[in-house]
Amino acid sequence: MLKKSELEMYKKVFAIFLSLATAIIFHVAVGMAASKNNNSGCYKKKFTYSGVYAPYRTYEIRSKIAGEVTNIWFREGNIIPAGSRFLTLDASLEQKQLANYQALKKTLNKEEVLLKNIVAIKNKDYERYKRLFKAGQVSEQALDNKKLALINAQDSLIKIQKEKIQVENSIAALSDHIKKASFAFDKDLYVSQLFVEQYEQVNPGSLLAKLLDISQARITLVTPPRVFKALEERIKSDSSVTIPVKISEDSWQPVEAKIEKVKLDPANDYLYSYSFDLVLSPLEHILWGEVVTVDLGTILNQAGHEQ
Repeated sequence: MLKKSELEMYKKVFAIFLSLATAIIFHVAVGMAASKNNNSGCYKKKFTYSGVYAPYRTYEIRSKIAGEVTNIWFREGNIIPAGSRFLTLDASLEQKQLANYQALKKTLNKEEVLLKNIVAIKNKDYERYKRLFKAGQVSEQALDNKKLALINAQDSLIKIQKEKIQVENSIAALSDHIKKASFAFDKDLYVSQLFVEQYEQVNPGSLLAKLLDISQARITLVTPPRVFKALEERIKSDSSVTIPVKISEDSWQPVEAKIEKVKLDPANDYLYSYSFDLVLSPLEHILWGEVVTVDLGTILNQAGHEQ
């Protein structure tokens, strides 16, 4: 039989133990609930990244020749339609020289045809005299005269052909100069900045304009290795994905995008970081150069990434 004092002591110990157990169970439950809530709430924090909303391509247009700016058809803020001339440099002198060389080439072509016929005739005549000489019907001097006539005709033909090559090279150089004096492009481009004015003299390498390809938008994202690894292993660079883009404080818009330029630390700005570009159609209500937020969780889910 336990003494009354011992019984009271055991009751107090049991009460303390029960209180501690209850507190532990309560804290564990609260911790699990908090962890669950945090996990559900940190999804955005874990897989949401920001990048600059930029045009798909930026082009710096520089002059390859020296000359005066004669015409500017499109100004800043304009769209240059594909195939339209944007700007030209003076190439009037080269165009006159080109016309002269083209006319000279036609003359040389006619002379070349004529000399080829003469060479053929002289060669035929020389071959006939060779046979006659073997038969003893003509003298050696007569044969040498026919050979000399053939050589002279061949020399004249070679001279014309060399001159023709020089003229063709000049035509090619002038045509290239004239082509470089006129600026046109095979797709629509937006004039972001114009650095020259009409009648201004430019040199080779002078910056003329900065043009943008705004047919698509590009968002460059920098991610930690764990996210990059999931993307690299699960998604090909040309895969089309659906990704939510934050277009306002409380609004997300799902858009179709492609992943491009997946690479390691492109600018050496972030140690052990990775980047890739999301390429998408232009979005309304978002300005070029604005920082936008995207949710990569959708891509990771499509890639089979385990959260």
